[in-house]
Amino acid sequence: KDIISNSFHATVFFLIFHKEFFVIKRNENINIRMVDLLKLVGLEDRLISDEKGLEYVQQIKWEKVDSIIQMERKKATQYLMELTKNENS
Repeated sequence: KDIISNSFHATVFFLIFHKEFFVIKRNENINIRMVDLLKLVGLEDRLISDEKGLEYVQQIKWEKVDSIIQMERKKATQYLMELTKNENS
């Protein structure tokens, strides 16, 4: 089943729980972080403006998405470790 949403937080949960999804574009500037997230994991095609966008999308390759998320999580952890190391010096 495909899920359709326009929520950033819902999109994050879809990625975590491997749900096939689509995100409907919003008019507010909040759309920028949604676009950035989808670009980061290579799923820009999941951002649609209407139901016509549902027709031409491939199934999500979760191994690739998980690999990118894991790499980004590692970068964030390293960054936070550096901050706390500098704080304690």
